[in-house]
Amino acid sequence: MKLLYVLIISSVLISCESKVVEKSAGKWYPENNPLLSGQKFKMGSDEAADMVVKVILDFADMDKNELIIENMADSVNFYSPDGFQKLDMTTTEILASFQEPYDSIQRVVISAVPLTFGEGKVNMVDAVFRERRFSDGEVNRRRVFERFWVNPEGKISTISIFPSEMAINNN
Repeated sequence: MKLLYVLIISSVLISCESKVVEKSAGKWYPENNPLLSGQKFKMGSDEAADMVVKVILDFADMDKNELIIENMADSVNFYSPDGFQKLDMTTTEILASFQEPYDSIQRVVISAVPLTFGEGKVNMVDAVFRERRFSDGEVNRRRVFERFWVNPEGKISTISIFPSEMAINNN
């Protein structure tokens, strides 16, 4: 009888496989890229999120531009409040020009959320961080939301930046 109970319990446990359900949510709206219209978002890869966080922090370090270049496509679309630029990322010169006005930069990453859609062919990472930029005794504080598009080769191909200035009493 005990053997029968053990066999029944064993067969129930063996048949209870955990199933991973990939849930999708939200969607890309047609006013933007019509080719992506209606596509649902899914969670992307942690590797893409880790790469983006590393790039964000390496930029603030100001001595790691060579490492940043390794994670960039040769040409990167850059959207900022100042407008669109096509950046040549085959050298560190463009990164140095962005860093040049500052004595130092400090960044604290709040979140990095990897997303994918279109059967996993389109990947992005939405990152939020706080930044302090120091220049000639002045401190500029801001919160930043950036969206990084990661191409199929695992390289950053587009960056969209949405900064928000912070009041002086905010950290």
